Amino acid sequence: MTEVDKYLDNVRSYASNYVTFGDRAKGKILGIGNLIKDRLRRLDNMLLVKGLTANLININQLCDQGMEVNFIKSECQITSKKREVHMRGTRSKDNCYLWVPQEEAHLSSCLVSKEEEVKLWHQKLGHLNLKGAKKAISVEAIR
Repeated sequence: MTEVDKYLDNVRSYASNYVTFGDRAKGKILGIGNLIKDRLRRLDNMLLVKGLTANLININQLCDQGMEVNFIKSECQITSKKREVHMRGTRSKDNCYLWVPQEEAHLSSCLVSKEEEVKLWHQKLGHLNLKGAKKAISVEAIR
């Protein structure tokens, strides 16, 4: 599931109107399509869900598509029947497995700043002007 419609191709209507999450909250299903984002493995039948704050992958769906999913304490791997690794995830502090792009799999850490002050971000981005910041965000150079 994703909320980002530009990740999907061939989006069409879906029979159900809502999906129910583990905390019983509901998300409105806007459609269903195929994941086509660059550097991501193609996944079919991805739901487009309004208000979703994180992309989610259904383990049953991966297995139905002929993949194997193996979990250990620190990571999970999605492999083909031939044991080729297609996707890898690392376990987060809140016990979720977060997808790691294959070309980034060798990285052991990620530096994150949660500061939301505009002035500080302006400084962190080398005094980048507003137009430049919007362009960087639009090409997903920063999130």
